[in-house]
Amino acid sequence: MADTATNTKKIHSKSWHIAWRAIIGSIDSILALGGIIMIILGIVSDYLPGKASENWTGNAEFKAAMGFDYRWFGFILLAAAVVIMVIFFNVMARHNEADKEREMRRQERMKVLAASVDHKSEPAKEEQTSPAVEVNATEVKEEPKEDISSETPSSEETK
Repeated sequence: MADTATNTKKIHSKSWHIAWRAIIGSIDSILALGGIIMIILGIVSDYLPGKASENWTGNAEFKAAMGFDYRWFGFILLAAAVVIMVIFFNVMARHNEADKEREMRRQERMKVLAASVDHKSEPAKEEQTSPAVEVNATEVKEEPKEDISSETPSSEETK
């Protein structure tokens, strides 16, 4: 029963990590793709013939509203995608290392438990043949206590 509960929890944890990777990967890929599209639109709008305000890309309106054109906004989106992915990879690497350490410690515990079970199953002949341990005790004589009230100053002497 305990093994089933442990496996279920472990599967749940792995499925949560898979879902987390899918969500963050999707958001990051959308940001990166949006950044690349914005950079391409910025380059295209710069080299289209005619006025920038009359072309189909809308770069002039975007620049008037935001203060920078498509190309810079694309670079910002791409930089944000890179930062998110670097943070995400670092977090997931730490989780993977922790999982590997947990698994290694679990295997070591299982080896120790298996060794202790094997040791208990052997007959206890060694315990019967070993000599009994003797404890040598020494008596401590109690010395008479001195009167400590005569050595401490009274409250009248301290004032």
